Amino acid sequence: MQKLTLKNISSIGLNIRKIAKPGVVILITGNLGSGKTTLIKNILSEHSVQSPSFLHALEYGEDFLHIDAYTFDNPKKIYELNLEEYLKTRCIIIEWGNLIKDLVNIFEAKIYEIEIKEIQKKSAKERFIFGLNNDMNFM
Repeated sequence: MQKLTLKNISSIGLNIRKIAKPGVVILITGNLGSGKTTLIKNILSEHSVQSPSFLHALEYGEDFLHIDAYTFDNPKKIYELNLEEYLKTRCIIIEWGNLIKDLVNIFEAKIYEIEIKEIQKKSAKERFIFGLNNDMNFM
């Protein structure tokens, strides 16, 4: 577990970037407004990242596919995106990954799960990032 702040989100993004290679799927989960897209902007800092909410998926260069599973009216729409082909040359980052986690397990990929949790502390919410894989290190 690592506290997620505006000061350290850039370095956390860079460290996650180290695992973002072709054949890897990164599932990012958190409440609405918890910072999923902001984290992805820091993972893909050289790109102008937008939330793919209305498009389902956006490509960034030849290396990344960014998916927003929240907008799928049926989670099985993930199969229509031809992920097997993308995984050959790209890392796939999925916001709201918890909604389709069981469906991506069929692909031959290394899957990392990241969860952003908000915890109310006295007068403000604090965010913490959890790597749900034992081999994840954010700092």
